[in-house]
Amino acid sequence: MSTTEVLIIDDDRTMRDGLTMLLEFEGYAVSSCESGASAFDLVKAKCFDVLLIDYLMPEMTGDEVVRLLRPLCPDALLIGVSIETKEGVFLAAGADAFISKNMLVHELVPLIVKYGARC
Repeated sequence: MSTTEVLIIDDDRTMRDGLTMLLEFEGYAVSSCESGASAFDLVKAKCFDVLLIDYLMPEMTGDEVVRLLRPLCPDALLIGVSIETKEGVFLAAGADAFISKNMLVHELVPLIVKYGARC
């Protein structure tokens, strides 16, 4: 069985590092980047099973990132993340799920397990 590949897209380094530690502890292979543009480059080079996408980032918002990456990752689990209520915005853009940053630590791993690796 292959390891689930997760890409964290968030401009906050502390958030990326904390989520990386959490997910690696759970056995996931984790990559991260700080913008939609850098995520696009990573996704072109490698298949990810899960993409965790922050909403508020410089240059483009999370829903714009979802629209950019969904065609490249049709089978991946795309999860929108924000401290604000942005579920409708993310789902309308093509994300599979939304998690508030307040609940991220508690809900992320169960959500990944529920969906399983789809890549």
